[in-house]
Amino acid sequence: MKVVFLKISSYRGISIGAVHFYARLHYYDEDKKYQTEEIKRILTKKEVLELNKQDRRRYPGCNNTWKVGFEYQGFWSEEDAKEAAINYVKEKMPDVDFLIEGSWGSADVRECIYAKDEAVMTKINKLHERAKKIGFHDNPKHKEKMDRINEQYWRLTGMPYTIYKRKTK
Repeated sequence: MKVVFLKISSYRGISIGAVHFYARLHYYDEDKKYQTEEIKRILTKKEVLELNKQDRRRYPGCNNTWKVGFEYQGFWSEEDAKEAAINYVKEKMPDVDFLIEGSWGSADVRECIYAKDEAVMTKINKLHERAKKIGFHDNPKHKEKMDRINEQYWRLTGMPYTIYKRKTK
């Protein structure tokens, strides 16, 4: 089974004038080499007008640097970034079984936003909800319960749970 992780980031609230979200896929290729891919999209006329307007406000003298048809890595919302990542995986990565939102390095169960098998995606997301409810591994009182949830999660996704189990102790 092939699992790809989607990490959505933004500089909103950190950098003045930042308005976009960025989507990056993390995975291991057939040769077991770690890879990342930034999701991009094609700018529309409406977006070009908005981006050029923003640039003129921020950088006086900047004049229409954005053009319709340019590739752009920014998205206006997290939902737009997720949707673009799902479409990218479906179209360009047909061997992917699961698209999981969150850090690829986390041992805790994460939300599945795409799976070839919707029944398995539902199971994964129910595990995610249970984990969220008990506070993931942040709540030491539920460590054993969380370990069981994670074990089920990694079995469903085909990931090597034993590697991650050691990290959570």
